[in-house]
Amino acid sequence: MRWWTVAALLALVGCSGAPTEPVEVAEDGDHELWTCGMDPQVIEDGPGSCPVCGMDLVPLRVEADHEVEVEGDHEREVEEERRPVEIDPVVVQNMGVRTARVERGPIFRHVRSIGEIEVAEDAISVVNLRYSGWIERIAVDETGVEVRQGQTLFEIYSPELVAAQEEYLLALRAGGADNERTRSARTRLSLWGVSERDIDALIARGEASRTLAVRAPRAGWVLHKGVVEGARVVAGQDLYRIGNLQTIWVRTEVYEFDAPWVAVGQRALMELSFARGEPIEGTVGYVYPTLNPHSRTLTVRIEFPNPGLALRPGMFATVLIETQRHDDVVRVPTEAILHSGERQIVFVVQDYGRYQPREIRTGLFGDRRLVEVLDGLEAGDEVVVSGQFLLDSESQLQEALDKLLADRLQKR
Repeated sequence: MRWWTVAALLALVGCSGAPTEPVEVAEDGDHELWTCGMDPQVIEDGPGSCPVCGMDLVPLRVEADHEVEVEGDHEREVEEERRPVEIDPVVVQNMGVRTARVERGPIFRHVRSIGEIEVAEDAISVVNLRYSGWIERIAVDETGVEVRQGQTLFEIYSPELVAAQEEYLLALRAGGADNERTRSARTRLSLWGVSERDIDALIARGEASRTLAVRAPRAGWVLHKGVVEGARVVAGQDLYRIGNLQTIWVRTEVYEFDAPWVAVGQRALMELSFARGEPIEGTVGYVYPTLNPHSRTLTVRIEFPNPGLALRPGMFATVLIETQRHDDVVRVPTEAILHSGERQIVFVVQDYGRYQPREIRTGLFGDRRLVEVLDGLEAGDEVVVSGQFLLDSESQLQEALDKLLADRLQKR
């Protein structure tokens, strides 16, 4: 048994009473000292009474086992790693010591914000005519209804369009399909938005149609309808807005100090007020290049799938952006770490009632009360997460007693 075992026993004396018999250590030589069972910091060279509580001192036999280096006329004691703290299991239970196992896994930080759901800009189409006319019949006459790509929205009468059809038929009869005038007339119809399907139907019919069907350019839902039956419309007027809601965007703002950590491709979670505990997973699609000078925030666009159409434009949602993600790292609970100046200490369980203080080097302090450990721990180690402050106090008391004993032994 080495000399430092004495300090552990002295610490236990303060918790469980005086030892029943002296502690003997004998390797290089014995030195008899006396201590108090109630005040273990009291160490005297001979018997007597404790100057603190008045109790009789009890004998203590220890061994001098310090490694000393000599430099000139001065001696320098070599510092060793803090030795384990040994505490009676009953005391451990009364202290409420809890432990957790060190494991490997991902660690990250969440940037939390509030966002608004909106239709994806790249999923919106506008129905806009390149000629004027009158609405003869409306097939889709309600906002919010779902339409298919190519479905007829309305039929329009346009004198300009009727004249263009007749011009094309006349050129076709006169010079055939390969005639330059025929090709020019066909191109004019195409530039006005007449589909190849309608031009082929015109050729098959052999006469101009009074009205022309205007069809949906994409599948989706009617977000805006700006016409009624019988109304006159002019070239350039927006008549319908159609959006696909299978994928939606959430536009949110993050504070300036969080902006450097947000990047395209990061995982994001969204939670709606009516579906607490049911997060929806998405991805950061775009980070806007400029900062809002008034709010000092950065706009971020997040893309989410919306197969069941539960996410509706205009809703507000809580957004969590997963930043600074590190995968497959050693991680421990934050409550396991004691911060002592520039050092960070954890207590590793060696056996029940025996705890080794160990200095570690940490990396990212993430969410879910987890910390990345760069050095000092391995996966599978068991660390103390509750009661370590008392263990640290015990360890410091033992260190103080060790130094006191070392001074006394050197003087002898």
